[in-house]
Amino acid sequence: MAGVFPILNSSPDIQKIWAAPMFWSPEIKVQEPECGNPYMKTIKVASESRVKSPFEVKIKLGPNGDEYIIRGSDKKEIPIPASCFHIRLSAKSFGAGQLIRCELY
Repeated sequence: MAGVFPILNSSPDIQKIWAAPMFWSPEIKVQEPECGNPYMKTIKVASESRVKSPFEVKIKLGPNGDEYIIRGSDKKEIPIPASCFHIRLSAKSFGAGQLIRCELY
């Protein structure tokens, strides 16, 4: 059909993680295995709780892979290697427990 263009889906993959006080939450797998060429992925985190306190989100790549930490409401670009694996997230609060929203672009 003339004049019709595909709409690219730029919506983030959104996950919510409970950040317990002073303990890392269990790791959650957030995406199907990533395979292919290396690229960059942006991960944005923010508290959705009314009572906010400092927190960290840990991003782990692969079974023995790299770990990255995001402190507080922020975003970070993570280099994704070509090997196949799940991206896993966990969170920890340094005060009151809170719900953390993670957006993966």
